[in-house]
Amino acid sequence: MHLNAEEKKKASEWGPGDVVAKELPGALLRRAGFKSIYEKDVTDNYRATCQDFILARERYARELRADFGEAVADIELEKKRATLTGIQEGLLRRMYVSGQK
Repeated sequence: MHLNAEEKKKASEWGPGDVVAKELPGALLRRAGFKSIYEKDVTDNYRATCQDFILARERYARELRADFGEAVADIELEKKRATLTGIQEGLLRRMYVSGQK
């Protein structure tokens, strides 16, 4: 997946810090000498997980704010909403990658 500068900026804001790595995970494994590399796009499953996470955070917002503080609870919810937006915009995906050395 190749992103332009604006897409990379959005992806880095909406996803984890390593989301804008210069190489895809499978390519990194190959370069490191791994063999029998298996890659599977699990973005659809991750989208569903994000949606469920958001629903649960919204449902238990009062309890989470009481336990973790309002700021932390709200930040975690907003981070997951941003990730879901990135997935829906086609800028973020989740891959399962494994290999044998």
